[in-house]
Amino acid sequence: MFCAMVFDGVLCFDIARHYSACALYCYGFPMVSLVQHNFWRHRWLFALALSGAVISLSNVFSFPMAVSGGGGVFVVAYLVAHVLIAVPVIMTELLIGRRGRHSAPHSLAHLSAEAFVSQRWRYLGVVMVVTALIVAAYFLAFSGWAIDYMWRAGSGQLPTTESGLRFSLTELLTRSGRMVALHTLICLLILLAVALPSQWGVQLPVAVMGGLLLLLVAALAFWAMGQGFWAIGVDRLFVAEASLWQIDIWVRAVALSFYSLGLGLGISLVLGAHMDTNFSIGGTALWVILVDLLWGLVFAAVVLGFVQITPSTDALAFIFVELPQSLAGEQNGTAWLLVLFAVVLLSGLSTALFLVKHAVMWLHERYRWPRYGAAAVATAAVWVLGFVVIQSLHEWREIRFYGATLLDWFAHVPTNLIIPMVCLLMVIYTGWILPAHQVIEELKPKAEHRFPLWHFHLRFVTTLALLAVLVIQVQAAWAVPALLQLVFLGVLLTLGWAVYRYRHWDWESS
Repeated sequence: MFCAMVFDGVLCFDIARHYSACALYCYGFPMVSLVQHNFWRHRWLFALALSGAVISLSNVFSFPMAVSGGGGVFVVAYLVAHVLIAVPVIMTELLIGRRGRHSAPHSLAHLSAEAFVSQRWRYLGVVMVVTALIVAAYFLAFSGWAIDYMWRAGSGQLPTTESGLRFSLTELLTRSGRMVALHTLICLLILLAVALPSQWGVQLPVAVMGGLLLLLVAALAFWAMGQGFWAIGVDRLFVAEASLWQIDIWVRAVALSFYSLGLGLGISLVLGAHMDTNFSIGGTALWVILVDLLWGLVFAAVVLGFVQITPSTDALAFIFVELPQSLAGEQNGTAWLLVLFAVVLLSGLSTALFLVKHAVMWLHERYRWPRYGAAAVATAAVWVLGFVVIQSLHEWREIRFYGATLLDWFAHVPTNLIIPMVCLLMVIYTGWILPAHQVIEELKPKAEHRFPLWHFHLRFVTTLALLAVLVIQVQAAWAVPALLQLVFLGVLLTLGWAVYRYRHWDWESS
């Protein structure tokens, strides 16, 4: 009897795999088994690559400014968002990537065909790929500025006064040709990395950059302790006022948590596609949030120790005016200024590598282009999008759509709308659509009680939290009436229930 049950289970599994491959072929997808991606088997190298992937420009630009405005309340909200919302989403992306072993569209198509559910979920992966290119262009457009400032600081041409630094920043903003040249240089570095095989083109460079980012922030922390800045920064970091306990701080913390970790952009999914089966998905997710949280807190404590951020300070002035001015009078200030700009460069470059890598994987799988051809197309798309970002700071700054500039659309639409929406749909797909046995096979829980708790948390706590954040973000950014949002939300919930209830309808022709 037992042998018969095992045989039936294996037979059903083989039939599902057969229909999965046939379905992918019929829908125009190339046969997934013909495209293989390398596994990253070295734990320490994989951990460093994870570190480089999650330490992004938002840790450098946005987090210190958000903490200065919210204090300890924001830190608590950021920690809660990481643990209660981000961890399940990261685990979701890792298990989809590792089970599919491909880019987001093909992994979702593979899992959907295996589970006999609608193949239209693959379009969610396409949205992730496109959004990743937009965010990568936004990061790289500003990361290139660090090269210019490092050159001028090293050659002694960077001013030390506030007026001189503001003039230098204004001069750079008015010279679009120089910004385009810097952006082109950064894109060429990206092209060189993603055109090579995975074990050399992405893993090794990102692992090196991740290690450098960890070492540089540790060096900054020891320097701040020696100069007496550390205690001041920690006090500013964890100060909590009763007036700061407001819902908008918690929503901003959740949004920044998603953006900082690259949730909804496919970074964790790409890592999962190259992840060895012996690695723990839960342990990897905890490592991701631990690195992001500790690195962001240490860097914020360092810079807040010698820079006083006011509500009127913007991100560009904070990095390119306030920090250089504060370091100008310190001992070995030029050397530490070079360290800070190296952090800006590496944080943007390491995260953008994974974002562009996602598009390269998809183009390589979908259209059968060689790796260098897919890398050239993806990098060209990033260059064009980055060119639009640069021009929105210069010649196109007066162009507006619905009252917002092009830069506002690039900065706020992915953060406030697309990323939480994609995260919500990914959670619904994993928690409500996929059969539980597929999820269990990838998570490999060591105790039986862990999976039901995680599954319940994913289906209800994480889903409701993402719905609340999405509603508040839309209302705050676009002033959509709450009643209209509730009606729209009711329609979405009804459609979602219908999909869950009848998810096996006509799956072969969907």
